[in-house]
Amino acid sequence: MNDIKKYTIEVLQELIDTNRDEYILFESASQKSEDAELKSLFAVYTGKKDEYISNLEKEIRRLGGYFGANKNELKNSFESYNSFLFEQTRDNMIAEFLKKGDLTINKYFHAIKKNIMWEVVPLIAMQYFGLKTLHDQIKNSFIERSGRLSHRMEIH
Repeated sequence: MNDIKKYTIEVLQELIDTNRDEYILFESASQKSEDAELKSLFAVYTGKKDEYISNLEKEIRRLGGYFGANKNELKNSFESYNSFLFEQTRDNMIAEFLKKGDLTINKYFHAIKKNIMWEVVPLIAMQYFGLKTLHDQIKNSFIERSGRLSHRMEIH
């Protein structure tokens, strides 16, 4: 396998790992949350993450690479997020997701700029813009909601 193909596969695997980590976070949060709006938000995010992981895995296979996740690592991440989320407020959870989302979007942005095979750039770019759009919608909703809460607090 040539160097650029091998490097491209490594970049795709890194994006899979990042998406998988967020998927586990959102899945954990969905199980912990009793808030219907948050559960819906987490369902949309986990659905996107699952789709993106699947498409990245297909691309790795197409390039002749192998992908895999360490099952113990996934279990540890799930348990870690469950304990982290146990005492989080709704707003703190959303803030944590936005922070993680910013990091993921940044990884995608930098992946596009790396010296990878040109055939995979459209897939990465499509996922980048999809994540950025969803992330911005959540951020704007959160800011709007926080503003309403602040406004209500000032009135009372």
